[in-house]
Amino acid sequence: MVIQSQNAPGHVRSTKYLDRTRMNNALDQALDFGATYAEIRLMAETTSSVRLKDGQLEHAIPGQEIGATLRILADGAWGVHSTTDISNIPNEIESTVKLARAVAARRPSG
Repeated sequence: MVIQSQNAPGHVRSTKYLDRTRMNNALDQALDFGATYAEIRLMAETTSSVRLKDGQLEHAIPGQEIGATLRILADGAWGVHSTTDISNIPNEIESTVKLARAVAARRPSG
């Protein structure tokens, strides 16, 4: 999990952080809702866009994007939620557990 962001000079500092305690509480909440397994996977990507015209720098834009995927196993099926709004992950726990259960309910028995 990203707890703190340290960037080299000239890089954009991200203001998107994961609060470890809040995310652990969200994972515990998934178990309370009946999940047998829950995880949060974080993805961070740093990009740079540079445009030259006739050998002259027109612009250079650094960027960073952070996203997360919540994966929950309940009743033998997966519920998955992906977002770039990582602060909202705890609010998606219950609906992702319900999604996993809905997938499980659609499986043929036997």
